[in-house]
Amino acid sequence: MSKLSSYFSGKDAKWKFIIKLGLALVLFAPLVIYNDSYFPFVFPRNMFFRLIIDIIFPLYLWLVVKNTYQWPKFNKGLVFFVLFILVLTISSIFGGHFLLSFWSTFERMDGLANWYHILMYVIVLFGVNKNEKDWHFLFKTSLLAGVIVALYALGQALGWSFVMSSAGGQRLASTLGNAAYVGSYLFLNIVIASYLLIKKIQQKDFYSAGVIYYTLSIILFIAILLATETRGAFLALLVFILVMILAFLYYERHKRNTLYYIIVGLLIAGIIFVVSIFVQKNSDWVRSVPIFSRLANISLTDTSTQSRLMIWKNSVAYAFKEKPLLGWGEENFSDAFNKYFPSAIFVTMGSEIWFDRPHNILVQHLVQGGLLGFGFYVAIFIYLLIVLGRLIKKEKIWAVPVLWSAFLLGFLVQDFFIFDNLNVNVVFYLLLAYLFSLAVNQEDTKSRFVERFAVWQSKLYNKKINLNIRAVFLILLSIALVYFMVWKPWRSNTVFVKTFFYAPQAKTAEDFAKVKSDWLRAYYMVPLGDKEKIAALNDLLGLVIGNPYATDDIRFEFINLTGQYLESNYAKNPMDIRSGMFLSNFYQFVGTFDASFIDQDIALLEKMAKLAPWRLEVKFALQKDYQRKGDLQKAKEQVLLARDLAPNSRDVYWKLAEFYWIAQDYQEFELAVDKVRTWNRTRGIGNFDQAQTADLNNYLQQAKANKQKELVTMLESFLQP
Repeated sequence: MSKLSSYFSGKDAKWKFIIKLGLALVLFAPLVIYNDSYFPFVFPRNMFFRLIIDIIFPLYLWLVVKNTYQWPKFNKGLVFFVLFILVLTISSIFGGHFLLSFWSTFERMDGLANWYHILMYVIVLFGVNKNEKDWHFLFKTSLLAGVIVALYALGQALGWSFVMSSAGGQRLASTLGNAAYVGSYLFLNIVIASYLLIKKIQQKDFYSAGVIYYTLSIILFIAILLATETRGAFLALLVFILVMILAFLYYERHKRNTLYYIIVGLLIAGIIFVVSIFVQKNSDWVRSVPIFSRLANISLTDTSTQSRLMIWKNSVAYAFKEKPLLGWGEENFSDAFNKYFPSAIFVTMGSEIWFDRPHNILVQHLVQGGLLGFGFYVAIFIYLLIVLGRLIKKEKIWAVPVLWSAFLLGFLVQDFFIFDNLNVNVVFYLLLAYLFSLAVNQEDTKSRFVERFAVWQSKLYNKKINLNIRAVFLILLSIALVYFMVWKPWRSNTVFVKTFFYAPQAKTAEDFAKVKSDWLRAYYMVPLGDKEKIAALNDLLGLVIGNPYATDDIRFEFINLTGQYLESNYAKNPMDIRSGMFLSNFYQFVGTFDASFIDQDIALLEKMAKLAPWRLEVKFALQKDYQRKGDLQKAKEQVLLARDLAPNSRDVYWKLAEFYWIAQDYQEFELAVDKVRTWNRTRGIGNFDQAQTADLNNYLQQAKANKQKELVTMLESFLQP
């Protein structure tokens, strides 16, 4: 008790405690889940993170004003980070969709709002933690959260009854909801555990509980990382280990003791093992371990790899070239992707064709932030690597600086396979802030700006007369941040979710009115997730129409509501082809009651075809509309354009077969169906999949009804096993 009371006896100790407690709690964000929210693995933990930051950042500013804490010292790495966010802000202002760039979506929770909170997080970390003890406390806290995440994943693997099943299926997703996030998150905690272990070894504390804990943590993390089957994180770990081993062999080359030769042996054995995985990729021992199988089957000709490479190629060759300096703006990658859609990735209707991220952080920053944004992001890594290199020369101690260098290089490798998410960022920017603090001590020169800043800071501390006014201002700042950044988004999200719960249960006109008013309230409360709210109107409409208590008037009311907001949403962002396709689906649905909507749909789709000429689904929708109107010539034009864009797509030929059947060109129909069958057989699917077989059976029944014997014979031959 005396120790605790002494802790609170210092100047502003209680406020310091709250700030440090907040920084520790932030690291448990990956454990936060709220099932009654939209995207329960993403949205709640981001709100948790923002709530804490919106409280402790103004409190930190208050202590800076009181001269209890210092403002973060000048550091080039932090300056590069601030400039990176500044460039993203400017590019977003000129990107044309600033509200989306600022607020992002429920699914991603990125945007400028996210970057500003991360910047506040880094500033508080950098300003509050003054010594190794402070940083080690946060590292150990992150490690504890990491152990919980890993043990939860272990429970999923072992089928513990009190643990929810993995959202990633066989790949362990733990509390993060995505196995790729788990792999990346555990890689960072492996780095932390390795650092703490090395510090113990340097202190010659070989047999302490800490050494055992850190060693077991590393083993657990590596085991779970392998079980996530995350290739990016695994490659990052390999780079990290390889750099550490090579550094050991270089810096300890003069000793050549038993340990040295053991490490050499392990390196050779590791290289042989990795090579064996690729050489014997079809053997049972490789196939039996999922991560080994996934690594062994990495190929430049693999469908998934080809898709990513084509997306990256188009992003750099076309999107970046169009806006090279500032880019398209934060959260606007989908616009660039739609305009320069790599049509070759469309193989079947099940192909992944909607990307709001390139699954490559470096390409993402290049497209969204342009050369300036990308340059400042990479400059952070280059600067820190230079600082760490100087640290090795200055202090003649290689292990810790090399560890952090290996971490930075490994993370850059991982950047080629992932996109930003809070689970990783709370740990990554903790480590980045720590490295900024190391770099402060290496700064040799002071610029005129730094000197002027120091003078301004000194004057600020000496002005005590307005202290109360500043306190009120910072309290209001905190309240405003919590209200606009946390409370309103939280209410918007949860009210939005409730509309889907109430819609199928509504019985009276008042019930349906509440569903509508709740949706409108959720929509207008905050712009966050607007695109998702509007896209979900089609689903909400389906629930209302399927409700037996809904009268025709109520159904038409929701039809009008859906059409109004789908049209408004697409009008705001005509390059958002996915939103346009939601509107197109609505027009086609309503067109079954009123044929004039098909003309509206054609006008919409023709507009999208000009803006995004490489998107095949637009051409398929036009084909369908023209067929419904009986304009077979224009329908044929659309499907042939699709074929020219994606000549290796199976479903393009199935669409051709559908057209030729309607056009009664049975010779071309037979050729198109035969191409589909050949495509399926080549890939071991059989003759046709279930949906195609059902269509062929339907055609067969039509041929029999029309007594078309030759056509019946042809179709029966296709349907034979």
